Amino acid sequence: MDFLFLVLTAVLVFVILIVSNRFWGKDALFVVGIGCAIGSNIYNVGDYGIVIGNLVFGIDSVIYTVFVFVVLLCLKNYDEKSAFTLLYSAMGSIMLSALLVFIASWASAGFASNLIWGFVSYLISVIATFAALFTTIKLFKYFEGKNLNVYLNFLINVLIASFINSLIYFGAVAIISGFEENFLGQLGASYIGKLMSTAFSLLTYFICTKLPYKKIDENDNQIEKN
Repeated sequence: MDFLFLVLTAVLVFVILIVSNRFWGKDALFVVGIGCAIGSNIYNVGDYGIVIGNLVFGIDSVIYTVFVFVVLLCLKNYDEKSAFTLLYSAMGSIMLSALLVFIASWASAGFASNLIWGFVSYLISVIATFAALFTTIKLFKYFEGKNLNVYLNFLINVLIASFINSLIYFGAVAIISGFEENFLGQLGASYIGKLMSTAFSLLTYFICTKLPYKKIDENDNQIEKN
């Protein structure tokens, strides 16, 4: 039953993405993308885990995949510069959130060693995000140049980004914590959640192609794009 929360989260966020992209185009992609990037760090599996058997799920796996898809959608609908701007904006927003969480926690509960660990986990997430998205932005453009089917291009790159991110993040966390956490349970659940969200991503792209969206022309005027 608890797994339904992941499904409902995916449905809700992707519906928001579809509707907002229809009316606000690139602006919507930045809002949804950055929001999901920050949310995936705040509402992480370590603090908000959903335990099902030996697996530990978190909505972070769902909304992080949304972020990956949004960056690639920005690349597809606009250009590489916009995709990298979104990526760097999200990375900066994550680190700003980490700093604010650090200060707020210190002010309210006093300094403790777990504050340092919390900040480091955000930093690891940023590093993993950069590695995953830099790789897939370049791969997406390469495959696009080879005329690979667009749905297959999205599928391959969302999965690659998800694999790289989870492996770096959970691997680093496991090493730093001395493998005290349920590393395999969290990693396995993360891949399941991201695989589900990848399927939603492909469906979302199909729906978005049937709806006009706002695109910027050479004169920076917004025009309808089918």
